[in-house]
Amino acid sequence: MQPLSPLDAAFVAFETEGAPLHVAAVLVLEDPSPVPRSAEEAYAAIRAMIERRIHLVPVMRQRVIQGPLGAAPPVRADDPDFDLNNHLGRAALPSPGGVKELEAYVGRIMSRPMFLDRPLWEMLFIEGLEDGKFALMARFHHAVLDGISGAHILAEFFDLTMEPREVEPSGPWLPEPVPTQQELLNGAGAAWVKQPFIVAEAVARTATSLLRAIDHNHALGEGKTRPTSLLAAPKTSINGTISGQRSYACVNLNFDEVKRVGKALGATVTDVVMALTAGALNRLMEARGEVYEQDLVAMVPVSTRPESEIGSLGNQISTMLVGLATTMADPRARIASIRLSAQAAKEQDRVLGSQLVVDLTQLLPPFLANLLTRGAHNMKIFDHLPPVGNVLVSSVPGPDFPLWCGGLRIATLYPVGPIAATIGLNVTAMRYLDHISLGFLACHKLVPDLQEFAVMAEEAFVELRDAADSLSASATA
Repeated sequence: MQPLSPLDAAFVAFETEGAPLHVAAVLVLEDPSPVPRSAEEAYAAIRAMIERRIHLVPVMRQRVIQGPLGAAPPVRADDPDFDLNNHLGRAALPSPGGVKELEAYVGRIMSRPMFLDRPLWEMLFIEGLEDGKFALMARFHHAVLDGISGAHILAEFFDLTMEPREVEPSGPWLPEPVPTQQELLNGAGAAWVKQPFIVAEAVARTATSLLRAIDHNHALGEGKTRPTSLLAAPKTSINGTISGQRSYACVNLNFDEVKRVGKALGATVTDVVMALTAGALNRLMEARGEVYEQDLVAMVPVSTRPESEIGSLGNQISTMLVGLATTMADPRARIASIRLSAQAAKEQDRVLGSQLVVDLTQLLPPFLANLLTRGAHNMKIFDHLPPVGNVLVSSVPGPDFPLWCGGLRIATLYPVGPIAATIGLNVTAMRYLDHISLGFLACHKLVPDLQEFAVMAEEAFVELRDAADSLSASATA
């Protein structure tokens, strides 16, 4: 039995029926063999591989157990009833099995809740893709992992060659006993005794961090870009109470081209992702007849995981707010402003420290946090509150070399990030091989036009590419 960290516990407490906090990855698989395997053979190979390697990731056979009345942080314990059949399934896309059919299927799966009576993950083998390809969708609850730890979990099931690597057998699995109600009550009692001291320490650290940030901002010289404030984001039609229905879309861009555009415009790959998101949002708001005098704001998760803990599980993240310069029509000026806003946000995040987000999650006991979240969701209070951010944007590093899964080559890897609270759109970018995949997950009620948004994102990148080419041409003239 192991208590969840405050941040992992928060992802359980702040979840509602309408806002399941899940992340996923969709692997498009191909068989380069002279005689490709059938769907039955490919599924059997992947299942056998998971059975051989699941012991390498103990959390995949552990479930989350709530403390009595939610008074104590949840704990993670072995699930004596673990059955792979409850977590590994099969599905088939309708004809023609193209990207649109895959996107629709991913949206349906991301609409499903996960239940605490079993380990919080599932993998779905998908057949019926065009050109004889398959797909594997791996979905995990955010309480189990963040983007960095998720990549390392999946890596246990990947290989560098077509021939799967040998893994040391684990022997029979002997789960630890499930904690008794008395043990959970004892933990809850100890948590209640400690809670006032934990809150006092968290409040003191938070106040100190905020004072440091205020001093830092006051010390900024004239003309320096200031960090985006918590009240900067305007209320838009993509912000409000989240429904339970999800839609998904994806776009592939050439990585070298994205990198070249960034270099020409003095920006990073992540800056380019935020800039194309800004351009797409401009197009979306224009199509909806919405005009805002303030810049839209991106909420950007940032890993705080030290190098020494790269392979560890759980969440170690902070959050930045980056102004998207959506009031600027010139794409060059927009990406320059985004770059400066991101730099200011990173500096403020450094000043605030990585403990701030953890401290904020400790201010309320789990049951009260869950009660308030559910109450706010059911009463649609988020429809009347200004959002902290308008869109979630994240970038997850990926390999530039080919990976294999169950003897099948991974041709494409699509990321799927979460949405929550008042933010109805997530944009997650992940590099794999020579391309960067953009995954868009949305609340269907707030963003019913997600497919159009994906097209707008491609158009926004073309706009950035043209600006970069124009700048390069003028420099060499």
